[in-house]
Amino acid sequence: MQPQESILARLASFGAPTGAGLPEPRRPLAEVQIEADDRFVLAARIGGLDRAASDATTRAVNALLSRSALPRSVRIELQGAPAGSAAEEDLLAGAALGCRAHALAVTEASSAPSAAAAPRLVLTAVGERARAEDDSPQIGDAAIGLIAEGPQGAGLELISDLLLDRLRWSLEQREPSGGTLRSWLSTREKSYFGVTREPMLEGRVRGLAAVGAEGGGLLGALRRVLPSKRALALSLGSWPTPRMYGILASAARLETRHLLEAFAVGLGAVWICDPSDVAAFQQWLGLWHEPAWVIGQVVELAEGAEPVQWDPAAGLRITDT
Repeated sequence: MQPQESILARLASFGAPTGAGLPEPRRPLAEVQIEADDRFVLAARIGGLDRAASDATTRAVNALLSRSALPRSVRIELQGAPAGSAAEEDLLAGAALGCRAHALAVTEASSAPSAAAAPRLVLTAVGERARAEDDSPQIGDAAIGLIAEGPQGAGLELISDLLLDRLRWSLEQREPSGGTLRSWLSTREKSYFGVTREPMLEGRVRGLAAVGAEGGGLLGALRRVLPSKRALALSLGSWPTPRMYGILASAARLETRHLLEAFAVGLGAVWICDPSDVAAFQQWLGLWHEPAWVIGQVVELAEGAEPVQWDPAAGLRITDT
């Protein structure tokens, strides 16, 4: 195992902020761990390992936001990457890129052998609570969906499997919006740290679901943000869903529920807020050039009912963009 000081020094040489002199957090910490091994394989096919590590950092930050914490730093662990190897170099450079993009300091770093088939990067993001634990979504609250430009989280691997491996599409195949499949899959996973920080510090965001941040699709992200005895009445068709998801549904014979369980279906994040804040939040998001739609409402959870509900006769609003 390489000494922590050596790994930290190498990360610093790639431009990553380090934790020297950071004040100790005054509030309870929340942590989330992202394992990026599978994503490196796909990212190497469509754009490079540094992008995968950067996106893994984005997922860690978004997952923290989903748990109502503001990120402060990350811990980094390399597994199965031989010291001084090209694989280790790629992982360190990518991790540094992601931390620099989010202004996150690396407080701990280690490198150890692993039985994993491929070298693995583990990022553990550390953050402070941004609001009181009991300030959770209330009945009548509105859900605001922020549009995602490309696939999010684990959906990227599923889409790759369906389109590239099973349907034998090439990365240069044209997709409905006019770009190539490569360009759509290569869309950077978006960080919601900047746009969310101020409203969260003010305590006005009662819940934030970052779709794909901790795996799964839209339904899983919404379930995680809802407290007990609360449900979300989802208005299908209230936001635009890229036609690529319609192609996936047809190719794999997926029902709407399957799409919602596995994919982001056009949404990158969902804010839960007081209805009186909706207009102000949409104006705020407009300043960040973030399209936003009211996609549902928090309701009381009936005994035996699903926490996320929708009209079975409704469908997604598939668009060409």
